[in-house]
Amino acid sequence: MVSKQFTAMTRCFYCGEGANILIHKQLRDISAAHDKVHDMQPCSKCEGYMRQGVILIGISDEKSDRGWQHPGEVKVRDRHGRMTTVRGIPNPFRTGAFMVVSEDFIRRAFNPPELVSHVLRCRWAFIEHEALFKLGILEHIAQQAGKPYRVCECTDCHHHWCWEVKTAPETPNAPSKPPPLRRRRKTTPTTSTATAEDIYAAQTRQTP
Repeated sequence: MVSKQFTAMTRCFYCGEGANILIHKQLRDISAAHDKVHDMQPCSKCEGYMRQGVILIGISDEKSDRGWQHPGEVKVRDRHGRMTTVRGIPNPFRTGAFMVVSEDFIRRAFNPPELVSHVLRCRWAFIEHEALFKLGILEHIAQQAGKPYRVCECTDCHHHWCWEVKTAPETPNAPSKPPPLRRRRKTTPTTSTATAEDIYAAQTRQTP
């Protein structure tokens, strides 16, 4: 039996679930890699999603660390135990939105053409949470799940967000308190909206 000190279960960069099992052949301690993202290779499930369409991951640029788009280089050990320099992994603040959309939707919703080509080639993209709302994707997900859905607007900056309406036996149809909203910059509205055919798979996850 191999000790846990020499093995590690990594997480998928895209969906955040368990991805690969690492075993160090020279019995070096790699426990620090356990339950962490090791690289940007998709797990088998996300690889299947990328064959179906394009993965969109909701983020908040305002809550992310400054310069997350350019993580720089980091030093890691390769499979032979030698130190090597590799490009860092981008790590913005994720809102929990994770979905797969069609290529046609990417062509309609994204600009300029160079960005469309890049996203279609990579098969995934980060996207602002506010943009997901304006594209109609969040509302579509809530309706498909059969959950009560409510849209709110900040009277200060006109930012839109959505939240689920919860009910209890003692207080029928009583909505839960909406989450607090931080002031943020305005975004340009878009005219493209999501349809049922655009979304192959959709689910929400809690922010880690």
